[in-house]
Amino acid sequence: MNYRIASLALLLICSACRKEVARNDSSGLDSTRPPAAALDDPAMRKARFGDTISLGYGRSAVVEGDIIIRFARVEEDSRCPQGVQCITAGNARVALRLSINGGTESTITLNTLRGSRDTSVAGYHVSLLGIDPPRTPDLDQHHDRYVALVSVARTM
Repeated sequence: MNYRIASLALLLICSACRKEVARNDSSGLDSTRPPAAALDDPAMRKARFGDTISLGYGRSAVVEGDIIIRFARVEEDSRCPQGVQCITAGNARVALRLSINGGTESTITLNTLRGSRDTSVAGYHVSLLGIDPPRTPDLDQHHDRYVALVSVARTM
């Protein structure tokens, strides 16, 4: 009897987690919504080439109608927490999803300190300028508080 109750509880917990992930990932660029439809979304942040774009976790922006960029996930945050004295500053690594001219999405990974802070993709230069807020002990459990500061420029 206890085995059945535990199995049912585990099943309910797993389905609740799956629903939460789906809610957090519905910010304009997902496999069920074509990028062209995302361009007409009034909630989509609009930007120009060279602007500093503040992207909340899971949020998207369209840059001059050419490129949609989305803050997909935080892959690492080893930055020194606020109020702590560290030997090194640490690094934050983020994954950004790009859709260029309505094409298929690709993922790029950029860093604040170690590794690449910028990259070029299909005639565009994408830079990670920073990540907010400063790290705190509870930030790892609350990715929705992250904001990536990015910039996109044409390279051609």
